[in-house]
Amino acid sequence: MGNASFVLALHLLHIEVDRDFIIPGTDITISFLESIGALALSQVSTGKFLVEIPYILLKKYIQHKVYKEDFISHAKQMIKYSDTVQERYWQGWGLFNCHATALQLSGFSYMASILPTEYSTIPYSLFYKGAHIGSNSRVGNISVKNVASVPVVRLKEQYTGDVSCPKKVTRIGEKTDSAESKKFHSKYSGDVVELRDYVVYHNGSNVLYADEFCFVREDNGKQVELCQQVKLYENVTFSMETVREEYTKVMKTSEKEKQFMFATNVAVEQPKQKTKKKAQRPKIEVNCDECIIVDMKDAPKYYGSFSHMVSQMYDGKFSLKNFGNIPPERFTVIPSMTIDRATKFAADMNAEILTNGVATISTIQTCLLNVHISNINNALEYFESD
Repeated sequence: MGNASFVLALHLLHIEVDRDFIIPGTDITISFLESIGALALSQVSTGKFLVEIPYILLKKYIQHKVYKEDFISHAKQMIKYSDTVQERYWQGWGLFNCHATALQLSGFSYMASILPTEYSTIPYSLFYKGAHIGSNSRVGNISVKNVASVPVVRLKEQYTGDVSCPKKVTRIGEKTDSAESKKFHSKYSGDVVELRDYVVYHNGSNVLYADEFCFVREDNGKQVELCQQVKLYENVTFSMETVREEYTKVMKTSEKEKQFMFATNVAVEQPKQKTKKKAQRPKIEVNCDECIIVDMKDAPKYYGSFSHMVSQMYDGKFSLKNFGNIPPERFTVIPSMTIDRATKFAADMNAEILTNGVATISTIQTCLLNVHISNINNALEYFESD
């Protein structure tokens, strides 16, 4: 069992621990890792602590060695969609969220393999932790025991709620009554895809249904479809009224058990009052209490270290000018990192990224040493070895 993998799981899954929590199979405490600068602990309202690792360090921890765990492979893909300028478009945003869901499922399955009593089933409130969870959203537990891996598959056809009836846009003269036309296929390989549990699917283009979906099982054996609608916009807000419409569109297609999530890079707000008169009218409130909603306000709590993916959707202008725009406050979780030091560190890192497109381990060490964080070598050493 890799100690570093377990620590990364605690961070990526937003799992709360006590300061004296001992990494299973070792005598190492979380507070010791904080003392060497490998991570920081942030106390929450329950009195417990979240493991904090700034994105730029998380990236180096993950990319500097080979991990066998499936959830870390999804974290690598999220890094790709976060950092690659060419991937910052709607499909990239959608695939980023696909891998976020896959990371959750495979990550908790990994935790269940180590601590089965605590993590074999996961309540929806923990699975969607950090999001706005509607008061009438689904309750219960998702089973993650023995889920070896959670692939992400991009579909060529459109899934509209019926696993036996793929929908595709036909060309002139194309036959649609063949057996092959009634199957789903991978957009990339062309292989036939049979929809199954614990696979995250990125739906076919322009679908009038969820952009992404995944079938899971609850602890009672019931199959539930996790549906996700993702929207990418440029400097606008999103109306709760439209969220409600998207929810209704997905839910009415079939009688399957579902949980709907809406994710966007902008703020979700109540609809503006439409009136031609100055006379005061009753304020219209639109609710979607059955939904899980993640917008720019929830991003830091839901996406954690990856929340800058939301903030870096710059007006559709994905230029290198914005490539290294890392907010200084993301680094203040590093021990001894004041906001002044964080500002200098971010400026040094951004300059390096803008110049070379990447930041090396030696660059991070140099930049951190420049702001008097001398124990970074201990932190990197811990994540380079098991």
